[in-house]
Amino acid sequence: MNRRLLMAFALLWSDGVTCQPLIMGHRVGETVLQFLEAEPHMQGQLESCRRDAPKPLTPQQIDALSKEDAYVLSQQVYTTYAVSPSAHFPFKKPPSRGQMAGLARQGWLLVLDRRMPDVIASCTAVIQLNAPASIVPFVVRSDRDARPYPMTWRFQSGTLLQIDIDFRGGEFAAIEADMTAKTGIEPIAKKQTETPNLYGGIVAVSRMAMWLTPDTYAVLVQDEKLVDGQMHLLVTSRKQYDTWANSHTVKSALD
Repeated sequence: MNRRLLMAFALLWSDGVTCQPLIMGHRVGETVLQFLEAEPHMQGQLESCRRDAPKPLTPQQIDALSKEDAYVLSQQVYTTYAVSPSAHFPFKKPPSRGQMAGLARQGWLLVLDRRMPDVIASCTAVIQLNAPASIVPFVVRSDRDARPYPMTWRFQSGTLLQIDIDFRGGEFAAIEADMTAKTGIEPIAKKQTETPNLYGGIVAVSRMAMWLTPDTYAVLVQDEKLVDGQMHLLVTSRKQYDTWANSHTVKSALD
């Protein structure tokens, strides 16, 4: 590939990313590497997550577990494998100690994870970010103390697909004005009782502002019935929005 073609490709990629507004340090469409550069603490967690990850238990270790630990392991094993159609889990309820030991002898990886749920979730996300890109989407959540508002980032195929922010308190008008400045267009603002989200559910709202550009879809919703004025901002690509909109087209009465 010659230098001129490389420069053209770089410009196209740059345009595709910078058309997306910068939302608390991130843009929809950025790569995992770009995401980690803006979240260096997550990169630093990888080594400790791998070091502290529990190791698979041997049948002898399972036999030696306390009654309490054997119960916890049974619940974790059932939660991990029974919900996966590809696992072909042989039991319809949490297995007994003897059944778990038998699974270990057959090569099943049984792990007793004593870490707190938030630590497990954080490490799972960090390891996924550092794994080879997958078409299977996954979610990364911000640390509770790392940001003023909880954020959720959704990834697929090695790129950031969607940004979600839950606001507790704050001014709707201020967030609306900031998003308007970032997108460069005025929002479609309306009051209504409910609006669909991108995952098929219904979110009850009293106030909404939506931005739709050639590259970006963003929607800010607020439930004014709540005391703290709970708000949620979703930002994704126009392509993602169009895919959703086309699958939720409502036919008219005469169609």
